[in-house]
Amino acid sequence: MSSLLRRLSLVLALLGLSLGPALGDDASTNQWPRYHRNIPVGNSEIRIWNHHDSPLRIGLRHRNWGRDFEVPAGQWTSAYVLGDVYYDVYLQPKNDKTKLYQGDIIALKRGTIVTVHLGLDPAEEEKAEAKQRNRGDGGQNYRVRKLGNGP
Repeated sequence: MSSLLRRLSLVLALLGLSLGPALGDDASTNQWPRYHRNIPVGNSEIRIWNHHDSPLRIGLRHRNWGRDFEVPAGQWTSAYVLGDVYYDVYLQPKNDKTKLYQGDIIALKRGTIVTVHLGLDPAEEEKAEAKQRNRGDGGQNYRVRKLGNGP
């Protein structure tokens, strides 16, 4: 990264802004969605369960706001974000930058928890949805579709 870009990143970080990961070499692979400001930490939680055998890169987006994080294989990670917001969700296998997927929009109310299960077989998905309905934190089927022309 050039020293000018590094200085610009530092100034933007001090102002609470970001160049967004899409401006870097790694992040621009297969059109990873850009953002310009980091989603602030809030009192609502999005839990991502990764039932795949490899780590996933997750991107949350709302307008020009965003946050990226990784969910290890077979584990879950939480993102604490602002509530009363709709989030677009993007995911990509950490070991295959040619594939990019977009999930259903998450409508998150203030102070709530939404759990998303990725990579469950249909029978396990039904059990997870029933469990969520019983706890009152969602329970809808979460769909993912592939973006782009990659393999």
